[in-house]
This record gives sequence, structure tokens and C-alpha cells, in this order.
Amino acid sequence: FFEVFPDFEPSSELKSYFQYVFVERIVMHRKSNTLMIHMNSTRLISRVNTWRMERSIRETFFKKAYIKIRFHETYSLSDQYNLEKLTQEYWDSFLFEWKGKSLLIYNLMRHAVWSVDDDVLTLTLEDSFLSKSKADEMRIFYETMYKDRFGLDIHVGFDYQNADSEAFRKERDHKLAVEAGSIFNRIRDNQEQKEEKQHKKKTRQNGSSYQARRARQSDPDLI
Repeated sequence: FFEVFPDFEPSSELKSYFQYVFVERIVMHRKSNTLMIHMNSTRLISRVNTWRMERSIRETFFKKAYIKIRFHETYSLSDQYNLEKLTQEYWDSFLFEWKGKSLLIYNLMRHAVWSVDDDVLTLTLEDSFLSKSKADEMRIFYETMYKDRFGLDIHVGFDYQNADSEAFRKERDHKLAVEAGSIFNRIRDNQEQKEEKQHKKKTRQNGSSYQARRARQSDPDLI
């Protein structure tokens, strides 16, 4: 990857994710002003981090031009990544993509429960008209994504449960609790960083004030 972009220096964290990425080709789609980078990786990269890399490339090389950067991602993963393990590790990436594509489906999938049986991925959703009306779109998305991105031929099925059923409610409440905990941790970390910056700023200001007082006291001509 970094032989194709030799002068590109993203953050060290972001750079580490792309050490095992190979660029197969780059295509410019002029009608949509999109630079499509076809990449293959031997390690799984979350969609959040590929999106961060897309944004970093655009800000580095095309800051003054309106050009979109998009990755066409494929993966050559080890055999340990069966359907269950892959879904477990990549589920948040699917949610991230749904958030950009359709907030309706994103909110459905946020509360969905998934299970795997051989090559069948079953999505358990709340029994509603909206869930059933979007089922075909979700099925096509997952079957296409697993095939094109990971080389897996899978089938997607659906199960519907009443939102008041005990099992569905427990699973949904657990996911909401985990999500709330994650949000709380981010808020706490941001607050701690903010307080640390304020403390450093106050320390610098106090130091500057002290130096100014010392300078005034040592100046015999100062009234």
C-alpha cells in the first residue's frame, strides 16, 4: 500500500492497519469524481478504519479538489474466519455501512440478533411491517457483501419476534447496555482529555504570570 503512496504519512495507528494491504488497481470515475482504490488485505480491517484512511488520503492529496476516495475492499483471510467468527468481528463494520446507507435499516440492525448455522446467517428482527418490507434489501446486501468482500457464498434468512418476547427483549436490552457503556466511556475519556488540556493551559498561564511578576520586580526603572 505504501509503495503506491510513498509520500503519504498517516497516523502511526492508521498506518499499522494497512501494512498488509495490497493495491490491485486504481480507477478514476470522472462522472462521479470518485477515485476507486481496489485493495486486498490478509488481515481484517474495520470499516471505520478504512473510512478514516479514505478521508486521510483525500485531505492529503486532494484538499483543494472535490474528489471522493473509495476503497473496493477484498480480503484473503485464514481459514479460522468461518461465517460465525467473521460476522462476530465485522458486525460493527456492517452497522457503520448501514448508518451511511440507510438510517432506517441501521436502527433495525442495531437491535437485531444474528445466528449462524453452517452457511446460513439468520437475522432475528422485531416483528413489524418495516422489518419485513426491508428484508429483501438486507438479504441482498449481506449475501453480496460476504461474496464480493470475503469470497463466502452464504444464504440470509429472517426470523421475526414480538418486541415484548422475553428472549428478544433481554438480547436487545443487553446490546443497548453495551452501547450505552461505550458511549459513557467515550464521554468520560473526552472529559478527562478536556480537563487535562485546561490544567496544562492554566499551568502555562500561571508560569507566564510568575515570570512577568519577576521581571517587573527586577526592573529598577519600572513604576
